[in-house]
Amino acid sequence: MSGGWLAIDAVTTTWTHTLARVEITKPWPKQPLPSLSLDIAGEVVGAFACPAAVRVAVHDGPRLRQPAVCSTDAFGQCHLQLGAVISVVDLPAHFTVTVEIETSDGGLHPVCQIRGRRRPRLAPAQIRLNPLMVVSLGRSGSTWLMHALNQHPALVCDPTYPFEERHGQLNAKAATAAMRSGAYRRMGRSLAATEELYQANAAVTDKRAVQFFIEKAPCSLAVLQRMERWYGAGKVIVLVRDFRDVLASVFAFNAKRGSLDFGRDTVASDADYVAYLARQADALVTLSASLGARAITVRYEALMTTPEAALNQICAALEMAPFADWAATAGPEAASLMHFHRTSPSVDDSMGRWRRDLDPELQALATAALGPALAAFGYEERG
Repeated sequence: MSGGWLAIDAVTTTWTHTLARVEITKPWPKQPLPSLSLDIAGEVVGAFACPAAVRVAVHDGPRLRQPAVCSTDAFGQCHLQLGAVISVVDLPAHFTVTVEIETSDGGLHPVCQIRGRRRPRLAPAQIRLNPLMVVSLGRSGSTWLMHALNQHPALVCDPTYPFEERHGQLNAKAATAAMRSGAYRRMGRSLAATEELYQANAAVTDKRAVQFFIEKAPCSLAVLQRMERWYGAGKVIVLVRDFRDVLASVFAFNAKRGSLDFGRDTVASDADYVAYLARQADALVTLSASLGARAITVRYEALMTTPEAALNQICAALEMAPFADWAATAGPEAASLMHFHRTSPSVDDSMGRWRRDLDPELQALATAALGPALAAFGYEERG
């Protein structure tokens, strides 16, 4: 892909609707494209009625529907013009684009298919830091994990407790909007803002070899794909906890604060909340499966019982040096920091708490509803 943002591997005509001549003038196969968009142009000429629309669809990407632009020549043949522009930021690393016509009766007929590759990392070369996203359900230990990871010399996060700031994700979203509109300088400024902020945070603690900025991220494949397109296919930490303990912890947290947080305010009863939490847990399973080898699965239980080993598992996956005597440095500070955040007297009490905190009816309901997600992450149903 040297010299271009995109490389077109094949352009294949797939028209079978009627006898017609199909000519695709853009893009040409086997050529790198230096522009920041995929331009599609061509013409279909034949004895067919002018279609209602032309559809252009990116597999795992946007779908465009445009009114058909047609003319009829002296011989009664229809001349259908094809044209579409897709921003490079809306294309997966390996993409397939299909072009179809939509007839007046709603039928779809293929015109052509375009296969190609996008440059794996769209961010400018001067952007050195890569994102490390942490995805979890609430009350799974993500705040503790963020603080712990921030002690590593190669990692940095926004130090504001409880580490919910998402500067990189917001700037990536702004950069994506700028790229789509052709505002390339604004795109560069958005990404540079993330770099400058985290490098400044690193300088405060004299970190001189930072590689990753860490942020909590929602359980959203779209958000992670956006980060992947700008920064490349990096690792994502999927932090899990026995979902029944998550349920018990949410109830305890809300009771302690006198609130209805973590989505409890969206349902009428605790039983309804079990179903709500099961949907979130199932979404986390789906996301983890979609990430494949990119996912670093970390258990809350391992973080709490053998923190240094669990943290060094992450370091190994990121090909970084392990923590140097983490327990003697960050351990006491982490314990102090989490005093306000915790809802159980001790680490041991936080594991298996659902057996003590939930009544038998909720226990049974939670085990049934959360069973598939528990099994997917290797938890025993009996806990």
